[in-house]
Amino acid sequence: MDGSTTGVTAAGRPAGAPRAGGLPRRHVLGALLAFPLAGCVGVPIGAGGAGTTTDPGGAASAPGGDAGAGGRRLAGHLVVKDSELTVLDPATGRARSFPAAETSSAPGVGVSRSGVIGDVWDYFGPASDSWHVTVRSLAGEQLADYTVGGPLSFPTSAATLDPTASRLAYSVDEPQSQDGDAERIDRVYVYDLRTGAVLSTVDGRAEPVLTGTGELLVRAEDAIHVYDAQYADQGPAGLKASPRAGAFDVSPDGRYVVAESDFRLHGLDRTTGRTWQVSDELHRAHTSPAFSPDGRWLAFLRAGEVASQYLAVIPFVPGRTREVVDTDELRSPSGDFYGGTGRIGWAA
Repeated sequence: MDGSTTGVTAAGRPAGAPRAGGLPRRHVLGALLAFPLAGCVGVPIGAGGAGTTTDPGGAASAPGGDAGAGGRRLAGHLVVKDSELTVLDPATGRARSFPAAETSSAPGVGVSRSGVIGDVWDYFGPASDSWHVTVRSLAGEQLADYTVGGPLSFPTSAATLDPTASRLAYSVDEPQSQDGDAERIDRVYVYDLRTGAVLSTVDGRAEPVLTGTGELLVRAEDAIHVYDAQYADQGPAGLKASPRAGAFDVSPDGRYVVAESDFRLHGLDRTTGRTWQVSDELHRAHTSPAFSPDGRWLAFLRAGEVASQYLAVIPFVPGRTREVVDTDELRSPSGDFYGGTGRIGWAA
């Protein structure tokens, strides 16, 4: 990749227009995968491997005593990042934690439904010439490490993945051009993880979410926009999102969007256009929504009484507002909270 682009130059392209072709030099991948990620699934928590494991001594029930829609219980693996990277199995209550390299922008983590984690780290302010995206399995195994970014470029989102971990995307705040342009711009980069090739860049957008249908959802100021599988802008989705990392997520079937705005979660049915408030609670913020792999549950970060944010889970019922209570928080068998910042993820 030589840094060239096709079509209109960055300076002449309207905000939101996708760009194909070579990857700008400041974002050339520092490593390429030698194998596709779609088949990489981490070992079950508690089955050995690196990291610190919490043994619950028994199975965990759903928060709040709920069985969810259709009587189904929690399943899969929740992933949060704080001072550590924690992979939690809500069905058994076990959690494995790994050392987490930090970044001052605290974007959280991206997680594919197939069980691959994207972790942005090593950005510590304008003096950082580059930073890293590390791809891991749920067992903590490093699958690949990428050196990305460049002078005056910093990450504004987690490294998100599509359900099969074949595509990866993140957003940055950076100079509009490579010629020392003083004008800055939000920009989304989308890669093919199998080859390392850039699939598209989208100017004037941030916080990418990749769907299983090939769509790309991004934030444009406070509005969520939809891009089709060819990365053409299909316009606003009809829901607002805050500028915080991990502010929205899309259901596995692509029909529903849940976004945080004014510290509450709001839902959108993309089929009918209906919107509603998903969560409600006095004096506690709700951020960073993440759908379960079956679309029946919604995880999010709930503000603590004094500080920090803790993992909570509620049933997701379209059109229904849930009053969040303390028993909706997920805790370890010893009663400890699971903290997190930025985007969280839920793998199968």
